[in-house]
Amino acid sequence: MKKIFLFIFILVFPYVSHANIFTKTKINGITLQYVTYDISSELYNIKVWYSHEAVPLEDISQKYNSITAINGVFFCPDDYSRCDGFNHTINERFVEGKDLSFYPDSWERGVFWWDMNGTPILHQTNKINADKRTHIYEWLWNFPIILSNWENLLWHYHDVWLYDSKMAAAGPRHFICSNQAKNKIIFGRSSGVSLDNLAPTLQELWCWDALNLDAGNSSHFMYNNSKLISGNRNVIDGFMIERVGLDTSFLEWQLD
Repeated sequence: MKKIFLFIFILVFPYVSHANIFTKTKINGITLQYVTYDISSELYNIKVWYSHEAVPLEDISQKYNSITAINGVFFCPDDYSRCDGFNHTINERFVEGKDLSFYPDSWERGVFWWDMNGTPILHQTNKINADKRTHIYEWLWNFPIILSNWENLLWHYHDVWLYDSKMAAAGPRHFICSNQAKNKIIFGRSSGVSLDNLAPTLQELWCWDALNLDAGNSSHFMYNNSKLISGNRNVIDGFMIERVGLDTSFLEWQLD
């Protein structure tokens, strides 16, 4: 068993610095844990995944050879009475060029996506990169947009009365963002904070475009086969990083 673990360690960890970098830091009194992905990497791939059924994040990660992953968008969970006992979402996905959307308009949601070359772009119908939808390779919609071109967009949600009590409360947050050069994608988790306080912190992290992700009981975050946070609820989609050439089907997720 020790020999197998040593082999996995040698295979995975020498390449961490290239495109699967984990950082834990504190900015403005807020603790951030995040992973940085370099789109030029030939050793790692970033992907969007989804499932028709809610599943543990580690299960879908093993299926798609992921070693690092975070949960994705808001969804109606089966433990909410209004959800009729099953998990579903209107926040649609684009996966490997396949359009899974049945709404042509994102409304107040934002779309964080990348093209065939892995270049990340933020999109919102008729507002942000409106002409880029046809270039989408993979995406996830969610709400609200935190930053666009480094501008804090939360003021808009305040103005249209969509900034609710959950956004104002101090709770752990999940996010995904990209830098100004569009060559890095960052996703991760914060300590308890409101979205209003998270936004300037992400600006100091040099996030240029940033989208809020689901958290709460749906919080799942894994790095290099270790569970950093594992919520009480299974999830239906997320972002993951694959180590090229590594078969993860025999790996067991470890609690950090």
